[in-house]
Amino acid sequence: NAAINVKVSKDSSDDANKVEMRVFSMNLPFAALLANEYKTLETRNGTMFTPYPEGTKILLHVGQRLYPDGNKHVKVMRSGGLDDQEIEKLK
Repeated sequence: NAAINVKVSKDSSDDANKVEMRVFSMNLPFAALLANEYKTLETRNGTMFTPYPEGTKILLHVGQRLYPDGNKHVKVMRSGGLDDQEIEKLK
């Protein structure tokens, strides 16, 4: 499963139950590709993850808007062997 429940607390007495993690944002459809392990490389900023060792857990924030790429991502997914039914599940 690509998501977990996260409890946000502003109460400092609850420090024992807090977890601090880094987070980055992505819009659909790229976030869906990443969450479903079709996208394994983030190329928009080559230095974004360099300070963190391999295996570091980072939260993914998914923006509500769709990235306006003229459906080029669909062509890329088809070229990677996905059929229309598999692509539709990722939307």
